[in-house]
Amino acid sequence: VHLVKSIMTSEPITVTENTPVHEAMRIIVDNAIAGLPVVDEKGVLLGMITEKDMLQLMYRSNLGGMAVADIMTHDIVIFVPDDDVNLVCQCLMEHTFKRVPITSEGRVVGVVSRRDIIRFIMDLAAWGESINPNAPMI
Repeated sequence: VHLVKSIMTSEPITVTENTPVHEAMRIIVDNAIAGLPVVDEKGVLLGMITEKDMLQLMYRSNLGGMAVADIMTHDIVIFVPDDDVNLVCQCLMEHTFKRVPITSEGRVVGVVSRRDIIRFIMDLAAWGESINPNAPMI
């Protein structure tokens, strides 16, 4: 079993509900990431803001005054550090989102993206292993 904590990006970049949308956009572009966990002042996960959420802004003429809370996604899938990487991989294959937050006691402790799993698969292949040799190919 390979655990999520072995591949997650620890201490991910986060924003709050009050972060201006244009600032969240800049963070996503500058860091080449697909989304950000939205947290409260204690680091408790409230949702995610993603590239897809931001695409709806194409038809707005003014972003002034808009905060992350105005467009973030509240209904999200989460995992914990001791979950099996296979579960996250399956989830990311079945859904359109590109990353999932990793929480411990409600607080964000990491993020796993499709790219993290691809990197993990490459590392396993370099060692002649597979992530789950009994899993059916989809």
